[in-house]
Amino acid sequence: IRAFPRTTKSLSRIVYQKTNGNPYFVKAFLKSLVDRHILNYSLRERRWVWDLRRISSEDITTNVLYFLSQRMSALTESAQTALKVLSCFGIKVRKSIVSHLIATSRYPDFQAGLDEANEERLLEKSSLEYRFAHDRVREASHNIIPVDIRAQFHFDLGILLFSTTRGQELGEDAFAIADLINRGMQSPSSKLPAPNEDIADFFVLVATKALERAD
Repeated sequence: IRAFPRTTKSLSRIVYQKTNGNPYFVKAFLKSLVDRHILNYSLRERRWVWDLRRISSEDITTNVLYFLSQRMSALTESAQTALKVLSCFGIKVRKSIVSHLIATSRYPDFQAGLDEANEERLLEKSSLEYRFAHDRVREASHNIIPVDIRAQFHFDLGILLFSTTRGQELGEDAFAIADLINRGMQSPSSKLPAPNEDIADFFVLVATKALERAD
């Protein structure tokens, strides 16, 4: 804000306490303060002014989620879709799962969406997985899915992956798929595809793998 350090010392201290010095959160916090005129530029005084009392009482989580929701709304539909789909798996997802999703006709632009989110530094990519840049990014991505259809979204995603990978050796991916279906079963409109025996066999396989892991 182009001011002498001595004039911004109190503001800097509060911002640091709120964000723990995380650059991502600092930017998010300051932007939300500006958007709500708690921190603004005074033409009369020709400098930035702020309300320390209000800033001290601000909830950093609310501010970061506000910033992220604004930022995500500016992304393309394919990027928003990629983020909300990945958010169903938690903070990270294996690239093998991503490959299964790309192979479906439901998400034809999935890779393009991932690339955009990666360029925007909302996602981090390694040789084995995609990971959200922060758990708050994952939370904001999951919030893109309306609450009233969230369980159904999980269920449909799980069934899609189950149908796409039927008969394949899934390894660790089986747990992720089973978890999606389980979490989605709470939706009253969730219906297992016929034949149900295939789903039952799949869950028996997953349960067996889980027992083997525990040994």
